[in-house]
Amino acid sequence: MVEPPDQPFRLIKTIRRGSKMMEGGFMYTVQRRIGDVVHWQCKERGTCEARIHTKDTDIVKRTNEHTHAPDDKSVSGCETKVGIKREARESHYSAHHIVGESLQTASAPVQPTTLAELALPAVYQQAAKGEQFSL
Repeated sequence: MVEPPDQPFRLIKTIRRGSKMMEGGFMYTVQRRIGDVVHWQCKERGTCEARIHTKDTDIVKRTNEHTHAPDDKSVSGCETKVGIKREARESHYSAHHIVGESLQTASAPVQPTTLAELALPAVYQQAAKGEQFSL
């Protein structure tokens, strides 16, 4: 069971008048709207049954737990892609210019500057026969 960290959700308007919600490293798409309540489903809908219900700017209900880890890279990539598509549709700049500008402002993982900052998961610290090769 993966618990998303406490952080507010963000909405992204897609170029086809849709919406995506980003919350805690997870991405959701609209499942349905009932009155002023929006039902969101995890984008991994084939394998994950996590759902969130929102009303205005508040999360009013959560159902099921995610069956996968949060993916901040996928969330960031989606935001960048939607931004590129919107800019291409609304501006007169070339595709080369738009992509270049978008990638410069996209968030990237921070590179470690010391060995102490480099954290490897335990599974990558062992050789195939189980002996540890990373100290």
